[in-house]
Amino acid sequence: NGVEVGRTTGEIYAKGTEVAKEDILPGDVLFFTYSDDGSATYCGIYVGDGVFIAANNEDSPVSQIDFTDNHYQQRFVGARRYV
Repeated sequence: NGVEVGRTTGEIYAKGTEVAKEDILPGDVLFFTYSDDGSATYCGIYVGDGVFIAANNEDSPVSQIDFTDNHYQQRFVGARRYV
């Protein structure tokens, strides 16, 4: 698509257009934090109906994850759109 987003979660978060939580659409990337400084350290792609897909690491398959789960709501940093 010609869109450069970087390799690390932080680099990906720094690119794209910010999307308000209430305006998230399928294809937007959701970012979460697991660090003390609140920086984006984990991300997944929103697929709709409160679900996003992500892999926890290179050894685990891509999974569907409930974005409305309290665990993810508490760690949500923001969303970005790239196309």
